[in-house]
Amino acid sequence: MRYSYSIAFPPREDGSYIIRPMVDIRIFGPQGERNAKALIDSGADFSIAHAEYAEKLGVEKQRDIEIVGVNRQPLKGFVGVMALHIEGIPGMRDVPFVFVDRPSEHIILGQEGFFDMHQIRFARHQRMFEITKVRNKSS
Repeated sequence: MRYSYSIAFPPREDGSYIIRPMVDIRIFGPQGERNAKALIDSGADFSIAHAEYAEKLGVEKQRDIEIVGVNRQPLKGFVGVMALHIEGIPGMRDVPFVFVDRPSEHIILGQEGFFDMHQIRFARHQRMFEITKVRNKSS
């Protein structure tokens, strides 16, 4: 499925905008479901969401984890699994997320549990990207 890059707000000081590969998703937990925006981030080792999602959707904590981001500062969180549906792609997949207590305007879909189950093709010069499900043993 092909998607267009999204404009990130607010604009830069010069009035131009940053564009990012974002998709509409639906996430599911034992106590409900939610719509959200997700950034497709090939530089992220893990998929990351605010801990509030885990709390509201009843996601079970599997283990504690400490991750390090681009700012090289450790960030404590925990791993849990949510079912993920990407708009335009049939079906759902269980994806491990690192839940952190740090506000973010969107969810990050990273390497583990997302990129290893999908083929992603970025064409930023065309302002589009493509996501294709990859067949694996659990499909």
